[in-house]
Amino acid sequence: MKYFLYCIVLLSFICQSLNGQDDGSAGFDNGFYIQSDDGSFVFRPFGLIHTDLRILSNSMQINSDETQASTFLVRRLRFGFEGTLYNKIDYDLETNIGNAGAEIIFAWINLGYLPEAQIRIGQFKEPFNYEVLLPEKYLDFIERSMAAVVISPAEDIGVMIHNFGSPCENFFEYGIGVFNGLGGSALKNDPEKTFEYTGRIAVYPFVLSSNILNKIRIAGSVLYEDNKPEAVELHQRTPLGFEFFPEIMTEGKRFSFGSDIQWICGPFSLKAAYIQDQGGRNISQISNVDVVTEGWHIDATYLITGEDKVLKMKSGLEVAGRFEKLNVDAGAPFTIVGYTDVQGNPITLQKNDVTTVTMGLNYYLNYNIKFQMNYQVNWFGNDLLTPSSRTGDILKTADDLHGIFLARVQLFF
Repeated sequence: MKYFLYCIVLLSFICQSLNGQDDGSAGFDNGFYIQSDDGSFVFRPFGLIHTDLRILSNSMQINSDETQASTFLVRRLRFGFEGTLYNKIDYDLETNIGNAGAEIIFAWINLGYLPEAQIRIGQFKEPFNYEVLLPEKYLDFIERSMAAVVISPAEDIGVMIHNFGSPCENFFEYGIGVFNGLGGSALKNDPEKTFEYTGRIAVYPFVLSSNILNKIRIAGSVLYEDNKPEAVELHQRTPLGFEFFPEIMTEGKRFSFGSDIQWICGPFSLKAAYIQDQGGRNISQISNVDVVTEGWHIDATYLITGEDKVLKMKSGLEVAGRFEKLNVDAGAPFTIVGYTDVQGNPITLQKNDVTTVTMGLNYYLNYNIKFQMNYQVNWFGNDLLTPSSRTGDILKTADDLHGIFLARVQLFF
């Protein structure tokens, strides 16, 4: 309800501002818009619908009694608006409608008086991994990589100085921010908890050249929090959410770093990323060791219909492939609580990993409608911790190879 009240208040403010200007205009340009005659005031309402199909073998989680099965689902149902005020101030308010109600995804204001040093305030994505920063409507695959989902920070509340969208000399781009470190819509109320500091820089080293390398981007990112007293459960999981490692509690310092590279050449694109996260084991379990989670992926896409690869695709048939891996090291062996093997013996674990290969097909009917199909194959490093390993409180060896088919219809308006 509060979200809709905010919408009404802001819309009223925008309409009053437009009334003070020359006659404006309205129309549809990839989405609906209202703007003043000089373009200083812009209002764009929008919506995003992801309707998915998942076909997979029946499975049961290890960290809960939840099961996974083939299903249709509405993966995302989002509504919001974005725009510009006085030609210098940008804003975005976006919410996702789910079974639990409406959840605010973005609520930020961007002060762009200095393009090389813009200030963003509110709830938005931390400047870290490129795939997380990319809006969902532009993803090459139905799900993001495991490294992006499990390790990278996403939405949080804070402030950031940046030049995203206006790189210096088209060569250097950066973002540095301070955040609560609790995720979206969460307040920091523990005086012992420190803020989370995140930064990202990217360079286009060959931007001045006229050869095929001029669209290469190389980036690095880092995150640090000195004291995270709240015990945080880690959920190392596959792209569709199967948790292949027992829950581990971490607290204290957190340090993450990563790098990524992107190359676009005509109808072809190549992207790769690496991320590592280090967090202290909860003292009630074991102290003075870090849980290390690291992941990487390599992606390639090619438009077989010949169009140039751009962010805002309006037509084309595209093939896509991804190779990725996620590794977990708890720092010291521990016994999995609540389970035994088929002989009744306790199970001890320290490390595990999953390797995933995804092949995909994307069809861009136009800017607003996209069809996607993915086939994923997951290889589990420990055959006691697979989607078909659990029977009650027993973990048995099972097939470490699992295939999944995914399909999506995307509508953006």
